[in-house]
Amino acid sequence: MCPETMNSTKTNTNRIAAFRSLFLFGIWLALAVVWHQSSANDNDLVIEVEADQTLSGIVLDHLKSERFLAAIADYNNVEDSHAALPVSSQVRIPQPYLPLADFGEIVYLKGNVSHQQGNRLVNPPVQGGQVFEGDIFTTGTNGFVSIQFRGGARASVQPASRMSVSLIDCTDASACKIGLVASQGEILSDIEKPADDVAPITYTIDTPFLSATVRGTRFYASANGETSRLGVTRGAVGASADSAGFDLAQGQGLLAGEGLAPAEVELLSAPLHTITEDDRLISREDNFYWRQLEQAQAYKVIVATDEALSQQYSVTETILPRWVPEVQPGEYFVSVSGLDQNGFAGLPAKRKIRFASVDDENPPALSVEKQGSTLRIKPLAEINEPVQLLLANSLDVDAPYEHRILQNLSDSIELDLDADLDWLIRARRVLGQFSVSSYTDSYFFSGN
Repeated sequence: MCPETMNSTKTNTNRIAAFRSLFLFGIWLALAVVWHQSSANDNDLVIEVEADQTLSGIVLDHLKSERFLAAIADYNNVEDSHAALPVSSQVRIPQPYLPLADFGEIVYLKGNVSHQQGNRLVNPPVQGGQVFEGDIFTTGTNGFVSIQFRGGARASVQPASRMSVSLIDCTDASACKIGLVASQGEILSDIEKPADDVAPITYTIDTPFLSATVRGTRFYASANGETSRLGVTRGAVGASADSAGFDLAQGQGLLAGEGLAPAEVELLSAPLHTITEDDRLISREDNFYWRQLEQAQAYKVIVATDEALSQQYSVTETILPRWVPEVQPGEYFVSVSGLDQNGFAGLPAKRKIRFASVDDENPPALSVEKQGSTLRIKPLAEINEPVQLLLANSLDVDAPYEHRILQNLSDSIELDLDADLDWLIRARRVLGQFSVSSYTDSYFFSGN
């Protein structure tokens, strides 16, 4: 055989061997893919990849966290989690990871709020946005933000405050662990007892000079310069300061600071509202009064649109025992607490109100007379709306008073009142759920 023929035969043999190796590798690769797919759980979440999607983005979209990114990358044989994946390929997220997303959610925000995630500033922060371990929130003088965590925990960052999320770990079925740091201002915390099928929560909040750990309670923690304060308004809190432990019940607080020995304090009692029932209809012609507290240096008034006070409309401090309504028509919850000489807010007194606009300057035309214990009210002109009647026993502005809604005043009505008491009476028309007329002049009747 000539050399040329021998070289040609050798070349063909090499080509056949290379093709055979490539063919066998293809069969092996196909078998590996089939084996991987057969080993995958039928309960996996299967996502079909779209253009420009990465594994890290897909995991973040579905789990709201990259805690399990490395494991999911291994599960899907993906080497670079931040590289674009082939379009129409599939990503599988194992079912056990699905309920373990560790994140909180912004459920309310208002005013000037800054939300930082790592080196990135979330601009603007939005309601419904996710909150992760390491996030930092800073509020301006008019800023509020409320964050809901799994297991029934909610943190409300008050104005001029700074809070960071130091821990979110709900991977352990026995407990969901939340850790916060209040470095400036005040954080209101509300921890509800979770449902039976939800893991209990361990909630810790740290300030520069004290820490608190709870499972179900309502309290506030604040940091201001060289002092930290903790006040319990419901339930109980385990606290620590300067290596000492404290068990605080409702109505108790803890003061700690630079060069100060930690000291327990008694919170002021709740003030008594002059509005004696919920759902009172008030307008700009009313003031919201409460009885003075002897040891109160001032009062803190929180106005919110929800009973838990997590959706706050305003927070104000006043030295006078009254709140002047400056809100839009609607339903509100008004919480008032006294402030002592150390800045502790006492136990709150809360009322639900309906704030109405004054849409008609004309009050109802009435004749109001009292004989003995009988109060007689007679319309002097046709009245087609209900009438709100306010009745007080004193000229004092902070005296408790009640209201009655007279649904039909087409004719005279009579009310039975205590003849021995003084009575101060005013009336106005109710034009709608959040709309009233102006008041009549006041009618005053002396008791026997």
